[in-house]
Parts: sequence; structure tokens; C-alpha cells
Amino acid sequence: MWKKHLPTLRQLSLLLLSSLKTVAALLTLLLGLSGCTTVGQDPAKNLSAEEQLQLQTLLEDGQDALRAGQIIAPSQRQDSVTRSGAAEFFYQALAIQPNNPAAQRGLEQILEQYVAQAIEAADAGDFSSSYRLLTQAKSIDPGHPSIEPAQAYVTTLDDADYRSIMVEGLSPSGLSQIIDSLVLEAQPSAAKCRYRISAPSDPQTRSLYKALREGYARNNLNTRIRVSTTLSKPQRLERICTP
Repeated sequence: MWKKHLPTLRQLSLLLLSSLKTVAALLTLLLGLSGCTTVGQDPAKNLSAEEQLQLQTLLEDGQDALRAGQIIAPSQRQDSVTRSGAAEFFYQALAIQPNNPAAQRGLEQILEQYVAQAIEAADAGDFSSSYRLLTQAKSIDPGHPSIEPAQAYVTTLDDADYRSIMVEGLSPSGLSQIIDSLVLEAQPSAAKCRYRISAPSDPQTRSLYKALREGYARNNLNTRIRVSTTLSKPQRLERICTP
């Protein structure tokens, strides 16, 4: 018959201490799990049903206004029209939920339209409108990457040697003289010059383009002619030579 060995007092103490450590570790783990956030949970504030509906309505109204070309920023108008502008709707949406991606993208689309319109205005020689549109774009996001190159483009055109001549009703010989004058004046830097032809119809723009090409050939200029055309009145020929 074998004799049972009872644990000593020291062994019992060590066993009890180990059990207490295990229980403490389990309690710490459970408390940590109860306080942590579920992975992937949206950190944005929880919105009430009313706020969610208001947010969705503002985003939809903003997109509708954007598609309709109503992109007035809130700082630009003080009358009732302001609140119908796309920018105002998106700013109100951000007031409900900051960093809302749809509202932020809507404002970026407005900024991109301002930049595109600024470039179009500069191409048309309307630099006051161009600078105003760029200022409006900066009011949304002054650090947007499309603003700086657009600003440089507009400034370059604004500093260019610009000349516009009305050619409405000129005889073929009179038109040739005008073209010779434009070409010869720009001859030292002809490669940096471009032309804009404005006429009420496509056949008239093509006729002016042909006359311009003949003027280059007549004056022995082999540089490629850069030309843009627009359908408008009166008939005119513009030369833009950048520095």
C-alpha cells in the first residue's frame, strides 16, 4: 500500500498565487474587450434619423445644383440665391457631418469647374473674370493641386503680347495686308505665338485659317501655326505671343 504525499504549505501558496494571477489576467482581458471599438466602425458621430435624412437631402440638392451649373459659393452672394448654390448645400452637409466624403467631393467638383472656367476666360482674353474665378476656387481649397498651374497659365497669357484686329468686311487684299502685319510683327518669336479666329460660321473660320497659312508661306515662315477657333461675331483675328 502506497503512502499519499500531501502538498506542503509553500506549494499550496504558490498554487494559490498562480490561480490569482490567471484570474486577474482574464479580468483584464474581459475589461479591455468591453471597452474597445469594433474594427471598421465609423469614427464619425452617430447621426439621428432626422440628421441622416437632412444630410442626404443636402447632398442630393447639392448634386442637382451642380448639374444645373449653380455653383455659387456662400461667401460670394448675400441674397436668397446663395442658398440654392451647390457649394452652400455641401457646406451645410459638412456642418452636420464633418469630413463627409460626398460633400467634400462635391466642393472639389465646384473648384474644378471654377478652374476650367478661369482657363476659358483667359483664352478669351477676359482676364478679370479669370482671376475672379481663380479666387473663388481658392476660397474652397487654396492648396488644391490644379490651382497653381492654372494661375501660371492665366498669368502667362495676361503678360503676353496681345493684338486683336476686326476683319469683318475686309477685301481679300486688305485681309492679306492685315495678316502680313501680324506675321511680320511676331516674326522674331513666331514659335511662341498662337492665333484665335472668331467668325459666325465654320466656312468663315476655315477661310480665315487658309488666309493665315498663306500669310505664313508668303513671309517665309516655316513655324507650325497654332490656331484655335470660335463661332462668334464680329469676325476677328487675334494674335497672342507669350514671353
